[in-house]
Amino acid sequence: MIAERMAREYLTRLSLNTGLNFTVMRANVVEDSIYKYDFKLRAFEKDRGVGIESQPLKPGVKRVGIQFTIGKTNNRKLRQIREAKMVLPEHKPVDDIILVKITTNEFGDAFTKWLEANKPSGGPEQFLSRDLKIRLLKKVTKGLVDISDEDIERIFPV
Repeated sequence: MIAERMAREYLTRLSLNTGLNFTVMRANVVEDSIYKYDFKLRAFEKDRGVGIESQPLKPGVKRVGIQFTIGKTNNRKLRQIREAKMVLPEHKPVDDIILVKITTNEFGDAFTKWLEANKPSGGPEQFLSRDLKIRLLKKVTKGLVDISDEDIERIFPV
């Protein structure tokens, strides 16, 4: 649960401070219990003036529910997500639910460092490595938001 909250808060700060094309929203109790996702990403599709199909181009919104885990992926969690997708109502809260798995002890280590530093503002996610922050951003936004190498270098300077 700590890793889930760290990931959500890190992504929230990132979306607010970098101008990337997404927002992060907390899942409510219904979304967590029925649809099995921990938080949502909402991306705004941009009208770029180029169409492949003969549909009118309209700006829209894509919403994805994120089930986040740092543990081993088990069949139970995958089955829960598959079942939740089947019960998404007509006025669904999200367009899709995805499982984002990042196996690492770094979330726990970052939380410990944050506690040892007397809980400075900025939360424990400030103690995550650059590589983990980039990996998390890429996994969560894959297929939802285009993030270029230039964006990565701008956001995470070496």
